[in-house]
Amino acid sequence: MSSLFLLIAMLASLATHCVIAYDINDPATNLDFFVRTGGNKNPNVSTIVYFNGTVFSRQPHQLLKKLLNFEGYNINRKIWTSEGKGGYKSLSLEFVVYRDPVTMEILEIFMNPMTSKPNEVFFVANNPVNGILELGDIIPAKILPSAILNFDLDVILEYPNPLDPLYYAPYSAGPVYDAVELFTYFSNVTLLSTIKDVSVGMTGTWIRKSQFLPWMNMSSSPGNLFYTTLAWTCNNSFDACVADDIKDFVMRQYSDFTDAPKTFEVPNETSWTQFKKVIDSRRHRGLPEIILPEVGTKSNITTHVTSIDDRVKNFFKQEQSFHLLFNGSVYSEITGKDNQRLFDVVGDIFVGVVDISAQNNFQVLLSATGSFVDPTTRNVLHNWTNPFTNVSTSVPEIKFSDSKTVPVDFVYTIDIPDRKCVGLIAAHSETSTSRAFNDSDYLKAVDDDDWIVNIADLIFGYDELDKDTSETFVYGTFGAFSSWPSWLGMGDLPGNLVAKTSVHRICD
Repeated sequence: MSSLFLLIAMLASLATHCVIAYDINDPATNLDFFVRTGGNKNPNVSTIVYFNGTVFSRQPHQLLKKLLNFEGYNINRKIWTSEGKGGYKSLSLEFVVYRDPVTMEILEIFMNPMTSKPNEVFFVANNPVNGILELGDIIPAKILPSAILNFDLDVILEYPNPLDPLYYAPYSAGPVYDAVELFTYFSNVTLLSTIKDVSVGMTGTWIRKSQFLPWMNMSSSPGNLFYTTLAWTCNNSFDACVADDIKDFVMRQYSDFTDAPKTFEVPNETSWTQFKKVIDSRRHRGLPEIILPEVGTKSNITTHVTSIDDRVKNFFKQEQSFHLLFNGSVYSEITGKDNQRLFDVVGDIFVGVVDISAQNNFQVLLSATGSFVDPTTRNVLHNWTNPFTNVSTSVPEIKFSDSKTVPVDFVYTIDIPDRKCVGLIAAHSETSTSRAFNDSDYLKAVDDDDWIVNIADLIFGYDELDKDTSETFVYGTFGAFSSWPSWLGMGDLPGNLVAKTSVHRICD
């Protein structure tokens, strides 16, 4: 009798967890998996996506400078709608603070190293941030080893700047707002396809390039900000998910930011529109446009030293060179022109760190081979017609071997207990003044400011870090922004390339 009960229990378990055939590009499956990755299908439940990272600045002919740390959350609700083709209303808001990268204090005044002047800091308090996830709109996805599902959302934004320079000259970079938002969500495809939980969760990365923030008072000064951020769904309550000092600010001044909206409203709020509202209100009331808050002197301020988790350090020490497969897309970013997905890239890269305990700079050894491929046919490109010049050009192979110098405080890890993993953030840059580019570089540029910004975000699962390092599975995102490679034949056309690839380890 006990054997019969055991058999019944086993069959029930198989019925609950059986693998259901799925096609990630089927519209219904794609939408269902995406909603359960970053949100919850229960409309009565809010999902917190927490993020933590660093903001760098870059001005022409200069390397990256670490400006700020960046921490906060998006809280979202998904509501099914039968309107139109059907889909989900995504209702959310977001709150983010900027931290001093040395002390980790929440900043209310920022001493801007680019202007040597103090700035009033405006938190990100965007309400709402809404959208429609329409059935039939396929979110690009691919399956990685270890049952990792990878969703890619790569967005290049360009629209009229809410801060018209005619009226907001000190705060406006120009008549056009442009930014690049590169989102990657990683989830477990086995759970998504076998267990019909309303939410499965994700670990992700967010890479961003933007104009200088309005409150930095940089006007139309040339240059950009670059963000590198780890993101994850938090399974706990608002009180448990959010850092205590951020929570204190929210409860004192932004109490509406503890739950996701329940109704769909437009337009969406951004840091630019929020800033404009404050400036307009102060002008209307006859107040100074910028009001530096009174900040009391604090004692017992501690220095925050960026660090790398000991388990991750051990991985780099043991694996002097590890093998990653990369797969992603390359886009043009040209103000005033339709930005295009020019081609995809696939290949292999070997990564090694010479001394993971270095005091000032890490020497990172990179060796890569790969190809540019047609986004539609997936065929390797040997010749390519430039859509902006209509000139055909020969396409090189991706092939380089080099040593990169990375400042120690540009590399650190964040422990993510909610997702049982550790995330690593790294950033690197080069300019024509910091390094002699040569013709074999796949990103050699032709203008007078040859530059590249590289961002890497890697994820190490707790269970993987417990394994022998030769078997540790690593995955994540590489992003790159650069001036034009010479082989593209862009001539004097102003603009730059944007590349984002998913990466995962191949255990040879």
